[in-house]
Amino acid sequence: MNTATHLPPIQEPTLRHQLELLHQRRDAIRDELMSMLSESERIADASSTPQVRDWKDTAFAHQLAGVHSTAVAQLREELSAVGEAMARIGDGSYGTCRQCGGPIADERLAVQPAASRCLDCQSRAEQHV
Repeated sequence: MNTATHLPPIQEPTLRHQLELLHQRRDAIRDELMSMLSESERIADASSTPQVRDWKDTAFAHQLAGVHSTAVAQLREELSAVGEAMARIGDGSYGTCRQCGGPIADERLAVQPAASRCLDCQSRAEQHV
C-alpha cells in the first residue's frame, strides 16, 4: 500500500540539497573504500613476505585484516543505502518510512540523508538486532 500520496511533499530545493548530500557521501565512501582496499592489499602483501615473524606479529596482522574487512563491509552497506536513497528521490518515495509509511522527520533526513525509516521504526528495528 502506497501511503506516500497523502503525505506533504518534500520541497524541490530540499530534495536537490539531499541529493547533493547523497552524491557527496557516495563519492566519499567510494574514495574511502578504494583507500581501505589498497591498505588491505598492502597488509596482505606485507604479511605474506618471508620475513622472520613471531606469533604476535602474525596475530596482529590477522586482527588488522579482520578490522579492515569489517570496515569495508560497513562502507559497502552504507554505499548501498545511499544508492537506495537516491533511487527513492527518483521514484518520489524519499522521506517516507519504508516500514510504517509515515513521514521521516526533516531533522532526521538532515543528519542521515539515507534514512529509510522514521525514528520510531528505526528504534524498533535496532532493538531486534
